[in-house]
Amino acid sequence: MLGGTARPVLYPNAHLLSVGDAQARADVDQCLRLAKDFGAPVYDSGKIARDAATGAAVGGTAAGA
Repeated sequence: MLGGTARPVLYPNAHLLSVGDAQARADVDQCLRLAKDFGAPVYDSGKIARDAATGAAVGGTAAGA
């Protein structure tokens, strides 16, 4: 897995069942690498969750004041 990159949820459709989990993970890794190589932004899902929690806490505090 590429560090900090959120992974897609793969549903067990006919293609996934035919190639298997290991190949599907390899395909996703390759896709993420290609996207990064072509300049797609890489998001840190942990940072996004922390920022959302901080925003919610600040918003809740401001609303309570």
